[in-house]
Amino acid sequence: MNSAGLWGLRGLAAALLFLPHVAVVVYDFDPPFGVAQWATLSTAFVHIFLIQSAYLLGRGFVRRQAAGQPKASTRAFLWGRATRLYPGYWLMLFIAVPIMHLAIWSNPIDTLAAMFAVNIYSVPALLSAPIMVWCLQVEVGFYLLLPIHDRLSRRLLGPGRFAEAPLLLLLLMYAIIGILFITIVYVGNWKIGYTWPFAYLNTFALGLGLAVVDVSRPAGVPGSRRPQLNANWSMFLAVLVLGLVLASRLDVEAVNITEPVALWQSLLRRFANDLAAFFLVAAFVFPDGRRTLVETVLTSRPGLWLGQRSFHIYLWNIPVIIQLDRWFAPDGTSHLSYLPLLALSFTCCLVVAEVAHRLTNPVSLWLRRRGPGASLVRVPSVVP
Repeated sequence: MNSAGLWGLRGLAAALLFLPHVAVVVYDFDPPFGVAQWATLSTAFVHIFLIQSAYLLGRGFVRRQAAGQPKASTRAFLWGRATRLYPGYWLMLFIAVPIMHLAIWSNPIDTLAAMFAVNIYSVPALLSAPIMVWCLQVEVGFYLLLPIHDRLSRRLLGPGRFAEAPLLLLLLMYAIIGILFITIVYVGNWKIGYTWPFAYLNTFALGLGLAVVDVSRPAGVPGSRRPQLNANWSMFLAVLVLGLVLASRLDVEAVNITEPVALWQSLLRRFANDLAAFFLVAAFVFPDGRRTLVETVLTSRPGLWLGQRSFHIYLWNIPVIIQLDRWFAPDGTSHLSYLPLLALSFTCCLVVAEVAHRLTNPVSLWLRRRGPGASLVRVPSVVP
């Protein structure tokens, strides 16, 4: 695994989100069709986070299973995730919500759910946190599903056994269930869809699939049939997939499916996002050993720095864009033009992300070392 490449890939995904987000703000959240297409396509960058998280977190469970070790402590795992996630998330909430008014804190239950990123059950609940954290809500769902998957896969194989094929078949079943869930969402005209973890079971399965193959086909072992991917070609294929979707001019779809498009169009977008993100993540899980331009850029010092601050960049990019637009709009009613707002918001967000990282990272480490199983929990080399 190329850990540095995965860091850089996260940073690239976080940085690219500025392009569509600034455009949406400039057009007062009602962009023309072409801009809306690009904004919708940007969810592919979020799929990079999701697949990478499922891979990195799932790999720890898969390794224990392959080594014949007992089940990991669910309490220790969830504590580690909570201490990583909530300090930075709460910092953003307590600034962005009361000062920038980016969420609606009116219902106590919805507000409490938003505090822990589990507010996925209704549109009012979703709006009780800034809309961009829908990705975080999906990740929290992954955290809750992983221990369940670990126990299910162990029961499927039996004690002390590890086999790639049955585990991949189980993940295929997850993907099928995810597609069925999305279909039910559309048929039932549910108002929340993309933020339900079950709607991302196929994305979850792809990340876990990478972990299963990575562990079952170790590097450097003759005959392991380990895949080898080239980062340049993977980037080309990802861009090609997304370019074809953009050129097809599919209907624009809201993240929370308040105005659902045709089911086949929604599924096509999701498959394209998953496929593009999968190519990119897999290239750094199974590198072919050749130094490529993409790898050189992503593993550079700026690329690594972006990756290490990507969580805070993702949390703060929309609040920073909106606040700067409010401050510097010419007359208070119109918006800054695209390029000045893009440059200003990107620069300021990097500063905010650095400050947030320095404020919350020591808190996260302090809490993690004092929680359940602190002496046993190993922090991954790339922490989602």
